Amino acid sequence: MYNGRTGNAKSIMSLLTLGAKHGNTMELVIDGLDEAKAMIEMKQVISEQIQLNI
Repeated sequence: MYNGRTGNAKSIMSLLTLGAKHGNTMELVIDGLDEAKAMIEMKQVISEQIQLNI
């Protein structure tokens, strides 16, 4: 969630249309039968991206 808008992490276009910029804060809301697995995977993706951008 960013600025009151939501996107679906299954679609990069959905996330890009939120308009968040570098340095903005987003809230992740993960819900569903595989939410624990999805949370682990999202943490890994975010961590890898942070390392690449440093």
